[in-house]
Parts: sequence; structure tokens; C-alpha cells
Amino acid sequence: MGRIYKFSDSDINDMVNMYKELEPIYKIAEKYGVDFSVIKKRLSDNGVVVSKGSPYSVKHWLNRGLSEDKAKEYIKTLRPVNKEYWIKLGYSEEESILQIEGQKLVSLRGCVARFGVVEGEKIWYKREKKRSIAGKKGSAGLEYWVKKGYSLEEAKIKRSQRQSTFSKEICIEKYGEEEGLKKFTERQIKWCDSLNKNGNLKIGYSKISQELFNEILKHYDNKGGVFFATHNKEFRLYKELGGVWLYDFTDIKNKKIIEYNGDQYHGNPKKYSAKDYPHPFRKDMTAQEMWCKDERKLAVAKEESFEVLVIWDSEYRWGNKEEIVKKCVNFLFN
Repeated sequence: MGRIYKFSDSDINDMVNMYKELEPIYKIAEKYGVDFSVIKKRLSDNGVVVSKGSPYSVKHWLNRGLSEDKAKEYIKTLRPVNKEYWIKLGYSEEESILQIEGQKLVSLRGCVARFGVVEGEKIWYKREKKRSIAGKKGSAGLEYWVKKGYSLEEAKIKRSQRQSTFSKEICIEKYGEEEGLKKFTERQIKWCDSLNKNGNLKIGYSKISQELFNEILKHYDNKGGVFFATHNKEFRLYKELGGVWLYDFTDIKNKKIIEYNGDQYHGNPKKYSAKDYPHPFRKDMTAQEMWCKDERKLAVAKEESFEVLVIWDSEYRWGNKEEIVKKCVNFLFN
């Protein structure tokens, strides 16, 4: 004998109203924790003509009173690969696009939006690694770029650029994952040390940031545990997937980090929207992509038990410099 489900009059009315409001039966079943056949029977017993067929078919929604155009539009709200699905859940259009990119694993920022900074980065790079080492048809081959939408001539140029560039993907392809990541990280460290040694690291920081850091340094008795570009070099943490993160100001003893962010180079959210392209050199990078990159960098520091304070260039350059110094000192010693 089958199980007997008991529902209150309020439950039945809710089921009927949900159905009339075009909720798929499986959604109603999920709400009440029963098989969809149970919901069908309760609806039928209460005078509702239940449409047959899949809720992903136009015919199903035609039978429920929608026009063909409205049926097609409504079906889009049922699939998480469509932006209408996420908009219905309260996401903005831009957030919906990121969720779709995360569903399809087609972009780093989408994976971060869907899975969070740390897990999203892991998932993205794991996918990219599989793509890049999948034989000769990887990113070193023409087919890879053609599938991305480039013409054959454009693909040849991209392949040429790819083959002449030292990158993490090339290291993995050539040496395997473990050894490749090791070699890539060693190269990054060597590059950073070379810039420091030759006095060329100024391309990675602004003079005014060093002005702030030297003011902060005056408050230290023991300066050996403090690191910034012109004092003991910038502190580094290793990326899980190869390479290094460099931090602007680091106090090892107190486990504190200060990041000095240029408004254009990091897309100050008080000045730029997510879709803006503020970076003066990387014209293809949106502010949203900058934020995702910075979030990953800060997440690595926090995983190592560092607290982080972000100071914006405009905040210090055009603001009350003494107050900013006090703010930093209070952060570092409290």
C-alpha cells in the first residue's frame, strides 16, 4: 500500500496558487518534499487541469495558457545557463552573466562569482590546465584559438605570441604539473629579485606609497620585520598554482599587511563601475576583473593569518596625510 500524505487546506491552496503562478510541478514537489506525482494528484483532486509534458517544452506552457513567445521566454527562467534564471532569483543582469560564466566554467571571474575567491580560482585553473595540456590541440595549437573565435590568420598570430612567451601553461606543458609550477615560480622569484637588485622595481610601486610607508616606519623600534619595496624588499607569498604575490607593506611580527592601491590600476569602486576599463595599460581588463584579482591576492594573505588594510592613492594623495598615517599605525599596532 502506498504512503498516504496529509496536507492542510493551506498547503493545498498554496500548491494551487503556485501552479497558477506558473511554478513547475517539480518546484512545488521540492517545496513539500514529495514526488511530483503526489502534487499532480492533489492538483487534479482540487479541480486543476494539469498540463502534461516537460516544463522545458513550449507545448507544456501553451497548455497552461501562455502564448508561444511568452512560453519561450519563461522556459529561459528555468535553466541556470540563462541570465533570466538568475534575474528571477534577484541577481542583476551583470551578476547573472557572471553566474552563467561560473556555471559553464568559461571565465575566472565567473568561477569566483559562483564558488568564491579561493575555490573559484582552483576550479578555473584546474580546468585551464586540462585544456592546455590536452595534447597538441592545446593552447599552443591553432585549433585552440580557432575555437575561441579567431580567424585562421589571427590564430597563427596568437599561437606565435603564445609560443614566444614564458608562462605557467607552457611550463606545465613542457615539464608536467608539479615540475612546471615549480619552474614557473622559480622564474617569477628570480625576476622579482632581479628588479630589486637592478633598481628597476619602481615600475611596481609609486613613490608616494613609499612616502607613506617611510612615515609609518618611524613608529617602529625594530625595523627588521617590516617589508616594503625600498626597505627589505616587498614581502611575498606563494600562489598555490604557481607564481608569487607581492605585498606593498608587511609587518611580519604583528601579521599585518597594508596594500596601497592606485585608483586606476585597481579600479577604485568609488570612481569606477564594474564594467569600466580604468587601467591605463591593460585596456581589456574591467574593474570587476581587477577586483577579483585583488580579492584572490588578499585571500591568500588572510589564509596565512594576515590582517589586511587597503589604502587608496586618492585617499592619501589628496586627503589628510597625517590622519592616514595615524589610521595605518593604529591598524598595525592594535
